[in-house]
Amino acid sequence: MNTYQDALAKFNTARNKSDGKPLASNKRLYQRSDGSIEVVLYNTSIVVLHPDNTLTLNTGGWNTITTRKHINKHLPDGVYLFSRNWELQLGRALNANDWSRRAVIKFKDGIRIDSKGRLVL
Repeated sequence: MNTYQDALAKFNTARNKSDGKPLASNKRLYQRSDGSIEVVLYNTSIVVLHPDNTLTLNTGGWNTITTRKHINKHLPDGVYLFSRNWELQLGRALNANDWSRRAVIKFKDGIRIDSKGRLVL
């Protein structure tokens, strides 16, 4: 689920929308007042999917394998969050057949990307 439309469709299946839609025992979907859909891991909003198909990413300071794994599940194809020398980076494949060719952005909480993994300013 890496598009706003997919997230909204999934959220709309929630029995009680104010309680969110469970995705896992520790992860839920909620709809914000502006219409965007947020993925909450424990108590941290890790991904916000906006109606314009951009995503806002946040670790909440939890630079862990688990947090990265859950964020990566919601990123566009060919985009991934990884750690290099204890520093988070966002990678995007430049060629679907060659992962050695990639664009890398230094990650910081609140970063916003488009559906191709490009930084939105």
